[in-house]
Amino acid sequence: MIKQNPRKAAELNAAMSRYRAAIDAEDVYQMRLAQLDLSEKQARAIYARLIEQAQGDQAAIFSANEKLKRDLERFERCRAKMKETEF
Repeated sequence: MIKQNPRKAAELNAAMSRYRAAIDAEDVYQMRLAQLDLSEKQARAIYARLIEQAQGDQAAIFSANEKLKRDLERFERCRAKMKETEF
Protein backbone atom coordinates (compact mmCIF):
# COMPACT_ATOMS: atom_id res chain seq x y z
CA MET A 1 0.00 0.00 0.00
CA ILE A 2 2.83 2.38 0.78
CA LYS A 3 4.13 2.13 -2.78
CA GLN A 4 0.69 2.20 -4.37
CA ASN A 5 -0.73 5.01 -2.27
CA PRO A 6 1.90 6.75 -0.13
CA ARG A 7 -0.43 9.62 0.71
CA LYS A 8 -3.08 7.30 2.17
CA ALA A 9 -0.41 5.32 4.03
CA ALA A 10 0.85 8.54 5.61
CA GLU A 11 -2.71 9.50 6.61
CA LEU A 12 -3.27 6.10 8.22
CA ASN A 13 0.05 6.31 10.04
CA ALA A 14 -0.83 9.74 11.38
CA ALA A 15 -4.28 8.53 12.49
CA MET A 16 -2.72 5.57 14.29
CA SER A 17 -0.23 7.86 16.01
CA ARG A 18 -3.05 10.14 17.19
CA TYR A 19 -5.00 7.13 18.45
CA ARG A 20 -1.99 5.77 20.34
CA ALA A 21 -1.43 9.15 21.95
CA ALA A 22 -5.13 9.50 22.83
CA ILE A 23 -5.20 6.20 24.70
CA ASP A 24 -1.66 6.61 26.01
CA ALA A 25 -0.62 3.29 24.52
CA GLU A 26 3.03 2.39 24.49
CA ASP A 27 2.62 -0.41 22.01
CA VAL A 28 0.18 -2.23 19.78
CA TYR A 29 -0.72 -4.72 22.53
CA GLN A 30 -1.85 -1.97 24.86
CA MET A 31 -3.85 -0.57 21.97
CA ARG A 32 -5.54 -3.94 21.45
CA LEU A 33 -6.46 -4.20 25.12
CA ALA A 34 -7.83 -0.65 25.06
CA GLN A 35 -9.86 -1.54 21.97
CA LEU A 36 -11.27 -4.60 23.74
CA ASP A 37 -12.33 -2.38 26.65
CA LEU A 38 -14.06 -0.01 24.24
CA SER A 39 -15.74 -2.90 22.41
CA GLU A 40 -17.03 -4.29 25.69
CA LYS A 41 -18.43 -0.90 26.65
CA GLN A 42 -20.18 -0.66 23.28
CA ALA A 43 -21.56 -4.20 23.60
CA ARG A 44 -23.03 -3.34 26.99
CA ALA A 45 -24.61 -0.17 25.57
CA ILE A 46 -26.13 -2.16 22.69
CA TYR A 47 -27.42 -4.70 25.22
CA ALA A 48 -29.09 -1.96 27.26
CA ARG A 49 -30.73 -0.59 24.12
CA LEU A 50 -31.94 -4.05 23.06
CA ILE A 51 -33.43 -4.71 26.51
CA GLU A 52 -35.22 -1.38 26.41
CA GLN A 53 -36.54 -2.07 22.90
CA ALA A 54 -37.69 -5.55 23.95
CA GLN A 55 -40.38 -3.99 26.15
CA GLY A 56 -40.74 -7.18 28.13
CA ASP A 57 -40.70 -9.54 25.13
CA GLN A 58 -39.05 -12.61 26.65
CA ALA A 59 -37.73 -13.92 23.32
CA ALA A 60 -36.08 -10.58 22.55
CA ILE A 61 -34.65 -10.40 26.08
CA PHE A 62 -33.29 -13.94 25.79
CA SER A 63 -31.72 -13.07 22.44
CA ALA A 64 -30.11 -9.92 23.89
CA ASN A 65 -28.81 -11.90 26.87
CA GLU A 66 -27.28 -14.52 24.59
CA LYS A 67 -25.69 -11.89 22.36
CA LEU A 68 -24.10 -10.12 25.32
CA LYS A 69 -22.90 -13.43 26.73
CA ARG A 70 -21.24 -14.37 23.41
CA ASP A 71 -19.67 -10.93 23.09
CA LEU A 72 -18.27 -10.94 26.63
CA GLU A 73 -16.90 -14.45 26.21
CA ARG A 74 -15.20 -13.40 22.96
CA PHE A 75 -13.64 -10.35 24.62
CA GLU A 76 -12.40 -12.50 27.49
CA ARG A 77 -10.88 -15.04 25.09
CA CYS A 78 -9.07 -12.22 23.31
CA ARG A 79 -7.76 -10.80 26.57
CA ALA A 80 -6.60 -14.25 27.66
CA LYS A 81 -4.76 -14.74 24.35
CA MET A 82 -3.06 -11.37 24.81
CA LYS A 83 -1.91 -12.39 28.31
CA GLU A 84 -0.61 -15.76 27.06
CA THR A 85 1.55 -14.19 24.40
CA GLU A 86 5.10 -13.27 25.27
CA PHE A 87 6.40 -10.06 23.76
